[in-house]
Amino acid sequence: WGGRANLVPQDANFNRGNWVQLENKMAKCGSLPSGWLRYAIGANSPNSTALVPNNMTILIHGEYWPWSVTPA
Repeated sequence: WGGRANLVPQDANFNRGNWVQLENKMAKCGSLPSGWLRYAIGANSPNSTALVPNNMTILIHGEYWPWSVTPA
């Protein structure tokens, strides 16, 4: 593949909590063609020096789902 992945630092609790719930629900979608789902995540920072994004979006089958990031 050769591309970049996981460019945004992630909190381990998020990966075990909200994110894994989302992944598990997507994996169980019966209407997925050939059992796959294509999605893209966008992380937006408030400025060029911020280490943690303040806003993220997810694109699932052409629909945007924005959410805000709550700093720990």
